[in-house]
Amino acid sequence: MSSAARTRVVRTREVIRDLPNLRDHGRTVDRPLLALLASLQRAHGEAFASEASLRRMVYEDTGHMPGLDTVRRALRRLETQGLLDQWWLLPGGILPDGSECTSGTRLVFVPQCRRDRRVLQSRARTRGREGVTNRIQPRMLASLTQARAAIAKSLEPIQANEAPRSASDDARLRAIAQLGELAAAWEREGKPPS
Repeated sequence: MSSAARTRVVRTREVIRDLPNLRDHGRTVDRPLLALLASLQRAHGEAFASEASLRRMVYEDTGHMPGLDTVRRALRRLETQGLLDQWWLLPGGILPDGSECTSGTRLVFVPQCRRDRRVLQSRARTRGREGVTNRIQPRMLASLTQARAAIAKSLEPIQANEAPRSASDDARLRAIAQLGELAAAWEREGKPPS
């Protein structure tokens, strides 16, 4: 990799077509991005970077340039899994290293101990469930009933007027009829037949 490619400045919403990307090579950005964020936070306990700089650093580490929305979606996916926590920072503030915060900078925390991982994972399980209730919705109940009816219909035994095609079909029909008789006996007596 040439030094010119390493020092290339990536703009925030720049589409880059002249460098190898992750998708064409069957790779994902999750693992290298998580490793990058963990190494960035070693100095200050938190990682702070813009999406464009994260794209450039992933390219420097792996040799593959993430796509336009790849890093943003990966950060959201990793946050949903409880592997990191992120906050958008307002431009003009002072970052932990003393530099000025620019637009699009995120503060990312990757948990380093078991307790922090558990806290993030438990919060991730409950996040986004504000609208979930346990009340029955008639529309959903009707679709569930239709799905159950379709499954029951596909499991019905073959009609008597259809001839079995092979010996295995004949044995399967006999087993189904025997199971039906056992179920009927169970219903009548309230216990399994002996």
